[in-house]
Amino acid sequence: MNHIYITKFELKNIRCFDNLSVSLEDKNSPIQWAMILGDNATGKTTLLRAVALGLCHEGDAAALIKDAPGDFVRKGKREGQIRLT
Repeated sequence: MNHIYITKFELKNIRCFDNLSVSLEDKNSPIQWAMILGDNATGKTTLLRAVALGLCHEGDAAALIKDAPGDFVRKGKREGQIRLT
């Protein structure tokens, strides 16, 4: 069985995130698990949706964006970027 590890994710102009970069590595090895904590309405669900979108094929990503309430691109911006490593 092949495993996929996300070692870094970057969001630019995605909902509440102007510019976010998070490393999921420790000593150049992927960490085995991570916990996302935060108060309500601080972007936890947006972060997880962005990771899901980054892992999807383009057609599936379009369907996920349609299901998300509101705009996915940050208010006042024309485009956003999700980058997974």
